[in-house]
Amino acid sequence: MGDRPRHGDWWLASDGKWYPPELSPSEEAVAPTPERSEQSGPVHRLTTVLATSLSVTSALFGGAAYWALRYGSALKEFSGDISDFDRESLAPTELAWAGWTAFALLMLAASGVLLIVWAFRVSKILDFREPEGRRWRGWWVIGGWFIPFANLVLPKLMFNELERVAQVPVDGLPVGDRWRAFSQSRLSDAWWFLWLAGVLPSQIVQLSVGDPGRDAARLSTIVNASAFSYVMFVGAGLLLAMLVRRIEQLLRK
Repeated sequence: MGDRPRHGDWWLASDGKWYPPELSPSEEAVAPTPERSEQSGPVHRLTTVLATSLSVTSALFGGAAYWALRYGSALKEFSGDISDFDRESLAPTELAWAGWTAFALLMLAASGVLLIVWAFRVSKILDFREPEGRRWRGWWVIGGWFIPFANLVLPKLMFNELERVAQVPVDGLPVGDRWRAFSQSRLSDAWWFLWLAGVLPSQIVQLSVGDPGRDAARLSTIVNASAFSYVMFVGAGLLLAMLVRRIEQLLRK
């Protein structure tokens, strides 16, 4: 191996180095390339941090769901207006629900930032494989999460592309349009379904019920809808942690 050919029969590999004829292209794939070293280092560590963050977020939403169910059940015991005395008796359960929810939402925000950074970095790495026809790349990886209504679809399309391109074997050749022959996994579809199942029903219930004020029945409906959303977020977080690990493992193949 060298930076320049030593004989006329030496050949140039995709890592920019020259190899003697006895080294076959299959052995070139084993040789470390800049792309492979980048994947096995920072991306692997970032994937571990992200997967851990998502798992912690899921655990916090699990706790929030438990206390939401307890608070919602307690509210059902009352009818009409909640008196100051009743409010005081419900305070510990309400405080526990609010506390777990606050920590879960803070961790969700942190996981969201990590997820965007991870996806942007993976997208850049996959660009080095020269895929043709990628649409949801570059700044779409970031902006797709912040466009109202469109963010119900664009992040999923972006993840579909990442997973499909990552499945193309690294054989020293450009990916080209070969990634179109692959499809996203059921794991990818499942986590997005659970995420939407957590986001949409809760929002619909709150819009339909409106401000519950001191009405116990209306407040109970909102709290129970929140509990359902939290359970969906638990599943979505765990499945997403599995998905990012799957994509990272595909990058290292």
